[in-house]
Amino acid sequence: MIVFGKKTIHFWKFWRTKSKLFFCLTSGAVYSVFSLVVTVITKAIMGKSETIIETSLCVALGAFIAGTFMSIALWYENERRFRLWLDDNNL
Repeated sequence: MIVFGKKTIHFWKFWRTKSKLFFCLTSGAVYSVFSLVVTVITKAIMGKSETIIETSLCVALGAFIAGTFMSIALWYENERRFRLWLDDNNL
């Protein structure tokens, strides 16, 4: 998911010009890909190769849905941090 800290909040300017839906779907996709990779690696290490695809896709879908909905809150949090950054820098 895309969360910006105090040092990187200036990158929010790019996302601020996009729609909330685009941000939420992109953030959900990033979280989904990360979860998919971790699940595939974990299953491969554990030697359960017969269920890698089924389990990994289920985890990725669940992570995409959860990541998308959690990104709604992240949008507002990043927006709040960006406004504070603008006030601090007098921009």
